[in-house]
Amino acid sequence: MTGTAIFGAGVIGLGIGGFSATASTELHLMNNGGDAILVDGGYTPNDAALYDAYLAGLKGLTIEELDALGSYTNRIYMQDAVNVASAEAQGTSYDGYNSQGEYVQDFVAAVDQAYIDRETTRSTSTNIDASAVTNAMGKMGLGSAQQDALLNL
Repeated sequence: MTGTAIFGAGVIGLGIGGFSATASTELHLMNNGGDAILVDGGYTPNDAALYDAYLAGLKGLTIEELDALGSYTNRIYMQDAVNVASAEAQGTSYDGYNSQGEYVQDFVAAVDQAYIDRETTRSTSTNIDASAVTNAMGKMGLGSAQQDALLNL
């Protein structure tokens, strides 16, 4: 409970109007035990080809489509923080969303990078429009199996 409260305060402290992609990436790394490795301020992907494919697909999205994916990845961050805090309170361990597979780590990092590349602020919203998320993933060129893997966390 305390960890969740501290996390919530930290997110609010990042700014009501939005949360920079850099802060988002740093928050991700902090909450996931550094599983993603920063090298000169960048992310080291688990699967470079997949990560590059995600980035290429994200470039073709409108800001509204990117924001739909941003809200989805914000939800992943938030749920992960709750699960980690809950596990700690119970004296157990939780591997975080990273246990869902390296493709999820790379997808979340690619969305973060897309905001950095556009030099725009991402919303802190965790409200998910499932149709907008699946449409954006489809526009990125992700097939139904890839979408299902990313959406069934």
